[in-house]
Amino acid sequence: MAGKTSIGRMVYHHPWVCEHFDRRVWIDGSKFSSFDVMWVIKEFAGWIAGAPCEDIWLSYDRFGRSDRYFLIIDDFVIGLDEQDKLNQLEHFLLLVGEPGSIVMFIVDDDLDGSSYLCSRHGFLRYKIDTISKDNWVKLLMRHALSHPDQARVEEERMLDSFVHRIHDPIDLYPVLAKMFGSIFRYTETSRWQEEIDSLCRTEQIEHNQHFNLMFLHYLSPIIARSCLYQLLIPQDYISGYADLLHVLVAEGIPHKENMDIPPSVEWINNALGRFYFRMRVGRDSTIPQQCLHLHLLVDSRTSAFPTSLSAKVNNKLRTLSLHREEEMVLKQQPCQITDISATMFANLIHLRILHLGATRIQQLPHTVGKLLNLRYLNLSKSEIQVLPVSLCNLGNLRVLNLAWCEKLWRLPRRIHNLRSLQIMKLAFCARLQRLPKSITGLANLQELDLEGCHDLIELPENFHNLRKLTYLNIIKCRSLTRMTDELEQMHNLQMLFGYPINTISSIKDVISELQSLRGLEKLDLLNLQIVSKLKDASTPPMLLQDVLPKLKHLALHWKWDNMNDVEKASDVTSLQVLEGLQPNIYLSKLEIISYAGKEFPIWMNDVALFLYNLREIRLVNLRRCERLPQLGELVNLKIVEISGMDLITVATFHIRYPGRIIMLDKLIFSEMPQLEKWEEPGEGNVEWYIEELTLMQCPKFKIWEFYPIVRKLNIWLNNEMLWRCQSVVWQRLISRIDELTIVGCQELMCLPQVIRSNRWVIQLTIIRCNKLISIPDWLVEIGSLKSLFISGCTELSYIPPQLKTRSDLLLQHSGCPKLRF
Repeated sequence: MAGKTSIGRMVYHHPWVCEHFDRRVWIDGSKFSSFDVMWVIKEFAGWIAGAPCEDIWLSYDRFGRSDRYFLIIDDFVIGLDEQDKLNQLEHFLLLVGEPGSIVMFIVDDDLDGSSYLCSRHGFLRYKIDTISKDNWVKLLMRHALSHPDQARVEEERMLDSFVHRIHDPIDLYPVLAKMFGSIFRYTETSRWQEEIDSLCRTEQIEHNQHFNLMFLHYLSPIIARSCLYQLLIPQDYISGYADLLHVLVAEGIPHKENMDIPPSVEWINNALGRFYFRMRVGRDSTIPQQCLHLHLLVDSRTSAFPTSLSAKVNNKLRTLSLHREEEMVLKQQPCQITDISATMFANLIHLRILHLGATRIQQLPHTVGKLLNLRYLNLSKSEIQVLPVSLCNLGNLRVLNLAWCEKLWRLPRRIHNLRSLQIMKLAFCARLQRLPKSITGLANLQELDLEGCHDLIELPENFHNLRKLTYLNIIKCRSLTRMTDELEQMHNLQMLFGYPINTISSIKDVISELQSLRGLEKLDLLNLQIVSKLKDASTPPMLLQDVLPKLKHLALHWKWDNMNDVEKASDVTSLQVLEGLQPNIYLSKLEIISYAGKEFPIWMNDVALFLYNLREIRLVNLRRCERLPQLGELVNLKIVEISGMDLITVATFHIRYPGRIIMLDKLIFSEMPQLEKWEEPGEGNVEWYIEELTLMQCPKFKIWEFYPIVRKLNIWLNNEMLWRCQSVVWQRLISRIDELTIVGCQELMCLPQVIRSNRWVIQLTIIRCNKLISIPDWLVEIGSLKSLFISGCTELSYIPPQLKTRSDLLLQHSGCPKLRF
């Protein structure tokens, strides 16, 4: 058990464990790269029988259910795609031993992909962090040598030398000991010193071929595949990580909704680089025969897929993903591919992931029905009009993305044959008038996105038969005026976006209609102005918190045709409606859009009592409100957007208590025409740390009354007074930022001098500043600058020559016709 933490041994040898369990078994899988369930069962049976066991059922007959056991399974990586093996093990273990038997998995902390183990009854999971140097060395020796006890002096000396040289740059995780040990095991002893020298050059270790191979050998399959798809699936400022998350769903890889996906570490990227192929599309492009995952980069001239994709020598592909050039994405230009060869789909029968977004394809060949292994199909932003009937043969398809297919007018009638479908995105399919009746037969459908389907008239009869549906988005479905009683019967709904209020008589009725949806965690309410216009609207006997106790996200929308309607709205009635919509105290996200009242109800004024858990708030187009809620009392707050509040001249979060530390991920002030300053009156110092601050169309804003620390600053549109500001606070703020983005600031002819004070900025982005003539020479003095991106600056004609020749600077530009290099 060398290399294990003391906690693992303490549990195994603890007196209570020894007394409570009749049998204790420790199975070590450190020499195995995959989870072999039969070997584990035989080892378990052998420990029980006290001798090697080939017939497990003979052992079962002897052992039966007479004893309670404690089993530790150590050093196995069990991926999600191996859960069938885990099910076999669980089935066997349930047949043996008394109730109260325990199975404990010990996994490495840094490469753990088995978090789902905790959900199984009787299974425990324990993570190993770093271990002591002595144990790390023993584990390294055990993996480097076939017989560690018989190691030669020279071998021990070289390994000891390696450990001393590698110790400081790396953390002593068990998995690294195994990786390095395996490298030496598969390297001739005469070449060990050469390998040691290579591995100890830490700046190059991620490029070491042997290290990369061993890294993948021990990497969790879940983590490896997640990172591979992160490299393959396009992420941009429009879709973000949405497509990637859907691919993970299609492949059965667990993830949390809205999770932050960090960039893959360089080690993983380099290790995975040999397992996918990147190429720019050309008709005669050749693809390696062994290629499994293909990343196709297309430009505005690309008009067809490579013919080699139709050749049988290239029929092993599992993933095919189109990527547009960055400028095409920014300009929202589709690629010019208009059709797909029928032989291409007939050939690529092993495809699992197919991402063909933003093409001009109008129809799919009937051979799409041959892609029986396909799990993910993305045709978003294409010109597809109808889908072939053969598409319904894809019984393994789990995700179908047709978002922004504005010419699509019909879905196949037999769509219910997509029996594995879990997610269907039809957002902004504007010509779609009806969904086929058979859609109610999609027994596994969990997510249906219909946002922006303007012509959709009604939901199909028996829509409530979608028993597993948890997510429904019907925002901007303006023709969907008649909401049947179907929704009231969908008790499993957790997220409902765009619930329209059409003929409701009072706020009491709004809340009453929602009583049957007690499981809702996210809710968007539309057309609240209809309730607001009613003279008899009064405080209801029950509040929204009474009928939706699990609600975590709430968005409230009023809709007004013009500003005159807002002014005519009853302030008292608006306030009463908002009072009735008081959520529970567990709410984490709140959006209030176009509320016509002048005051906030009690639950928004006393936020520390009623909204204690709030993490995100958006207040948009509250034209008649003159002040903000006391947001400074919300200790969990991370994201704040204040937009379109015309009457606010001074912004304050009303922080009562001195010595507070305010840490925000995002803060946005947008469309604030009268905002002049941001102040926090009160006694004592308050420390502000803001990861990303955005100032958009705040033409009068120029004063800070405190010193916030901002990492990323975005300045959009007209902020003329800010650029002229000479305040010490403004200069201090901008001198410490890491990233600066300037978008659409038409008042700028040259970069402001205040930027010159920054000696730490790493990234500078300038987009659509049409009066910008030149980049100043003093920008060369900022040695920390590593990335300069300029786009759509039509008058820009000069960039300092020194910037063009700096080897440590990534300089990119597009859409600047007067710029000459």
